[in-house]
Amino acid sequence: MIEPLLELAVLVVAAGRAASVVAMPAARRELREHPALAAGLGVAVLAGVLVITWSATHALVPLRVITIVVAVAWLVLAIRARPDHGRRRGRPPGALALRTSLAAIVDGDFYATAFRRYGPVFKMAQFHRPVVCVLGLGAGRALLRRYGDALRPPPVPLSTEVPRGFLRYMAPADHARYAKLFRAAVSEAALRAIEPCAVAETTRTLVRLTEDSHAANGGGVCPHDAIAAGLHGILLRLYFGAMLQPGDVATIAGFGRDADVGDAVGRPAARAVRALRGFEAWLRARSAAYDASSDPSIWGSLVRLDAATARDRTVAGNLFILLQASAHSIGGMLRWMLVLLGGATAWRDRVRTAAPAADDDPYARAVLETLRLAQSEYVYREVTAPISIADFTIPRGWLLRICVAESHRLPSVFDRPDAFDPDRHRARQYGVDDLSPFGLDLHACLGARMTLLVGRTFARQLVEGFEWDVLANGPKERANRHWHHWEPSARFRIALRRREDGSP
Repeated sequence: MIEPLLELAVLVVAAGRAASVVAMPAARRELREHPALAAGLGVAVLAGVLVITWSATHALVPLRVITIVVAVAWLVLAIRARPDHGRRRGRPPGALALRTSLAAIVDGDFYATAFRRYGPVFKMAQFHRPVVCVLGLGAGRALLRRYGDALRPPPVPLSTEVPRGFLRYMAPADHARYAKLFRAAVSEAALRAIEPCAVAETTRTLVRLTEDSHAANGGGVCPHDAIAAGLHGILLRLYFGAMLQPGDVATIAGFGRDADVGDAVGRPAARAVRALRGFEAWLRARSAAYDASSDPSIWGSLVRLDAATARDRTVAGNLFILLQASAHSIGGMLRWMLVLLGGATAWRDRVRTAAPAADDDPYARAVLETLRLAQSEYVYREVTAPISIADFTIPRGWLLRICVAESHRLPSVFDRPDAFDPDRHRARQYGVDDLSPFGLDLHACLGARMTLLVGRTFARQLVEGFEWDVLANGPKERANRHWHHWEPSARFRIALRRREDGSP
């Protein structure tokens, strides 16, 4: 009789440990967002209780087998959770525990805390997959140079639907061709041509927020949707220029919502594939009667650079993914700018009253500081062959995470690293091993100049033409995956009004 009671005790303790993991915020949110998963878990728990109850009262052998399996699994997980697990095989310190993985999703200081505990290289798990995390942009850049053939960017699933893949994941020969083409197309002429549109769309967005603030009668408005809509208008003009016809903005916005490029994992959803195909069909139809000779847009430049562009599905697919990715990343930057500039009252007043210097753009500095603090978080690579980091060996199949956000907050590089201070970029020119908001290697962001243009325009129009009060806010947040970017709180509310002594 004692043995069955011991076995039941083991199972009860194991169930309690499992329940404590399910009760963690990231796990609870996953179950809320996926009711089918929650229902499946409930059925599994109920079935397990019924089997164990029946076995305890009718047949002890199944109970013993279940107990052994649970005990072995528990032991394996406990070993993996030890920070020194794998040290004899050259693995870095750090826990591969599911509990640690779930904590990292909701804790914005997780990586900084782990680096303080373990040093500039540590390991963790993103659910079942081990990850080695590295602090320092110079160290990360050296790894990418040394092991370029053994480090592969993990692709977004929609890339598999593009003939040669998305630029970031192309074979070297294909990347050399297409990256050169796209870099030439995102030209200074295209950016200069879009600047009046950027000013007009930004002004329209801010005026809309002013009107919504007035209508809210002191309740404040969430600016996120308005900023996204205004940015989408700017980007479509930049990408497609004279080819756009009435209704195209809404059509392409619908394709983007269905594709959801920023959040997709695993195989692409059927609706994402349909969105890509719909965009390709739209592009073919518009290109049939399109004259690129005087259109400075990215598409106009692509057609002039390569006459076969309009028929190249690799170009079309990359345009689509680039458009969604730029809307996602620049939109996040603009939302963060509104938050950070909202708390920089003294800086705003100083910029408004200071005589402008020919060689200094305070709004460009505000963009760089926003990117440093809030919109450049990591570089991911899949390890396809064993690599060495410091005294550690990282096996094939792991992920490498170069922690850009934490590297951008090193006190050895940045005075008051957690403070929003655009003027730090006037006092010092930071090298690429100190500040790299647009990537670390040949797969770095193609849209750096575009990001700076849109960000400068937004900051200038906002600071010079408007005042705003932050009425509500909350902790930063993100969706329920390690690779999602942190965003301002959904509770963020402002009241915007025009300045009495100026207008945009």
